Amino acid sequence: MRAFTNLPLTDRQLVDACIANSASEEIWWQLFSRFHAHLLRTVRSELVMDRASPDRVEEIVQKLWCALFANPSRLLGLFDERRCSLQTYLGALAKRRARWDAQRRQSLAHREVPLTEASMLKLAVCEFPERILREEFLACLTPTERDFFIHELHGKRSPQTFAIRSPGYRRLLLSRILHKWHVYLEGHGCAG
Repeated sequence: MRAFTNLPLTDRQLVDACIANSASEEIWWQLFSRFHAHLLRTVRSELVMDRASPDRVEEIVQKLWCALFANPSRLLGLFDERRCSLQTYLGALAKRRARWDAQRRQSLAHREVPLTEASMLKLAVCEFPERILREEFLACLTPTERDFFIHELHGKRSPQTFAIRSPGYRRLLLSRILHKWHVYLEGHGCAG
């Protein structure tokens, strides 16, 4: 088997040898050593706008190598030397994998909802260990702030749902409630 590493195989010969001898380390090493650096450069350039870390680039290329090795006839079997070089073909596979990774990360980022101070306040008050503490905090609020908190932030909607039409007034009430929340926590030894 060492004879393969000494022979300069053409793209077609290398692909055919990988498909036929998928367990041969020497053949895969020749493919890897010939194209790995190119694949890293290709993925890095594809993800330049994402400012991908070297680890992420390496991970994407490793996943491509794993896919090639796991089923060489599926991906390498599609290579046609009349249409492009093996370097171009593998580069296209790497670009596709990099785009897929970027799209996956972007869709995951869109699904993550940032935790705003209002939602943190809502979570904290809803998860108070004792109802007495919740009632103590609500007692610190004015009637308007309490109604706003109960109906808007706490999510207890009723037919007479408290409605504030002005976004500016909503922000004012929210900031006053948040300020009182911080003061309340400091008074109970909860603030850091």
